[in-house]
Amino acid sequence: MDQSIDWVLNALLPTPAHVGEMVLSGLGTVITQPMLVTKTLVMHRYEPVAPVAASDLLGRPVLKLPNGFTYARWIWKTHGVKTLFTGLGATFTSNLAGEVAGRMLGKVLAPFLEVKPFRSTVSPLVADDYLKRVRAGELEPVFSPLPTTFGEHLVRFGKAWTMRMATMMLRVAISYPAAVVRARMIAQIAGGETIYTGTVQSLVHIARREGFCGLFAGLQPSLLSNAYLVTAGLIVPYVLECIAERRDIAARQQRRDQARHHHGGDGDEDEEVELNEHDGDLDEDDDHLSQEELQELHFQFLAGEQTRRLYFVAIEYLTQPLGFALSLVSSTMKLAGSELALAPKPRPATWQECWRSLSAEGWTAAGLLRGNNLVWRTIPVAPSTATF
Repeated sequence: MDQSIDWVLNALLPTPAHVGEMVLSGLGTVITQPMLVTKTLVMHRYEPVAPVAASDLLGRPVLKLPNGFTYARWIWKTHGVKTLFTGLGATFTSNLAGEVAGRMLGKVLAPFLEVKPFRSTVSPLVADDYLKRVRAGELEPVFSPLPTTFGEHLVRFGKAWTMRMATMMLRVAISYPAAVVRARMIAQIAGGETIYTGTVQSLVHIARREGFCGLFAGLQPSLLSNAYLVTAGLIVPYVLECIAERRDIAARQQRRDQARHHHGGDGDEDEEVELNEHDGDLDEDDDHLSQEELQELHFQFLAGEQTRRLYFVAIEYLTQPLGFALSLVSSTMKLAGSELALAPKPRPATWQECWRSLSAEGWTAAGLLRGNNLVWRTIPVAPSTATF
């Protein structure tokens, strides 16, 4: 019983490094909430500012809509600055619920999957905290031997993918009711409704009016979108990391061969032991790292994190259209059962029907990419044919 309580407390109580990340994440949430409000209203086709005639890069006539900052300034002047932070409580609730659920599931799956953090997926704060705890004797610096065959690489990737996918799905599912509440609270701005006044009140109202399923309207496309982005964002960095690891092993082997050649090939036993200690990562039975190797690995963590972020930004930019289109369908379905003015009409029965309606406009700012770009927003001069 005591062990179970300790496990739950360890899962729920974050380390100081994680607390620092959560504080920074909370500040980022507050700062970006106005843009989230703006983006949500744009995604639901609320355009209070009339577009102006313009032309695109090819000289074709288009209608230019206000960018996100102009849109947010209009909301500020019309409804007040408080409106720009509508749904902030629901956002915090959604993020916190997803973070706690994901951490607890990660602790459950880690012993079974034997997942060790990749060099390119550990944040600098966590890596620094890990290094301090190892030096303080709280943790033992033991790492798995590097994969040497394609099968081992595939198994390692499969474990990491399973861990990421499972924690992502649980995070999305647990945080989704609060995300539905946030979307509806923001959508009220368009019609001036006051149906959803708080997170708890909104959850109870939706459950009573639409049933339990109403709290998860549009969950399927949201899961598909996140699964697609997780898979795309994991494959390329992992392949590049595997290449870097093989080069690292080859370089270590070359240094070992050169050192042995320098000592005449046979050397005494002490020299052989010294070589084995210097390149311990090459030995399957020597997985313990020295303080110097741990320090080097820590810097690799820091460099790998920056590289990973660049890779993720590039991959997200290239794969964003499909992921965003699924997110737009999910966001539309969040309002499908509500009585709000921005609710889609007629109400789509399934998310596939919602996709077909939105795809009538194609992959444009008026169709499946509505709200994808808040910097340069244009729509064709031709009238819209989408139902919602």
